[in-house]
Amino acid sequence: MNILYASDDNYAEIASISIVSLLENNKDAGNITFFMLDNGLSSQNKNKLLNLVEKYSGNIIFVDIPDIEKLVGIKLDPGFWAISIFARLFAASLLPEDIEKIIYLDCDTLIRSSLLPLWNENLSGNLIGGCEDGIPVLHKKSIFLKKTDIYVNSGVLLIDLKA
Repeated sequence: MNILYASDDNYAEIASISIVSLLENNKDAGNITFFMLDNGLSSQNKNKLLNLVEKYSGNIIFVDIPDIEKLVGIKLDPGFWAISIFARLFAASLLPEDIEKIIYLDCDTLIRSSLLPLWNENLSGNLIGGCEDGIPVLHKKSIFLKKTDIYVNSGVLLIDLKA
């Protein structure tokens, strides 16, 4: 199973809690490889995460986040979000080519059961799988969605990297 997070030093401790909850509740998943989109993690925090994952016989690979604004060719205004939230959109080009799919998790996600049912889900040619998030119509309007448009919670995604 391949898992993707994105973090900086501000979220490293929170990410470690999420990772422990995932590892504790997915002991039946076999080999788990974590990919951490690195938005300026200190070597101290990288070592803490590496030691944590190794305790569970897992593997963690740190992936530098490129200059997102340079990639898209425009100045981005992420508001109160870190620019690293955009990095997951480039996962297919940032991760090794042999990785066909990945589960993306926000750092503040607490895993309470096995992720194998999600991992084994067939995306049937879709780029991502996610859960519909109920948001007010006014919020939909503010982000240029129609009242009937579906808004997907982007904190937990199954991503088909090959597609």
